Amino acid sequence: MIAIKPDGSLESGDITAQTVCTLDNLCQVVAAAGGTMADVNQVLIYLTDAGDAAAMNAVYRSYFDQPFPNRATVVNSVLLAPGAIIEIVAYAHIGQSGA
Repeated sequence: MIAIKPDGSLESGDITAQTVCTLDNLCQVVAAAGGTMADVNQVLIYLTDAGDAAAMNAVYRSYFDQPFPNRATVVNSVLLAPGAIIEIVAYAHIGQSGA
């Protein structure tokens, strides 16, 4: 998941703006599947700059409640989408267990 705005363009702002857009997109996808962010159990975050971690974490904490999902953060100088400075992969379990 990357910071794609509703018009299909990439959010070109700083790490805070791109994180908000990316997590808003994640919320929409999880809701469309019938879940909530509480159903997310693992998150992989890719940043292009380790210096963005603190600002990303500040936004991230506003989307999840404790206990936070299992998470890994990886820094890579280039992401696939030109201009993206954050990419998120999330796994969620939505639905009743044992059904």
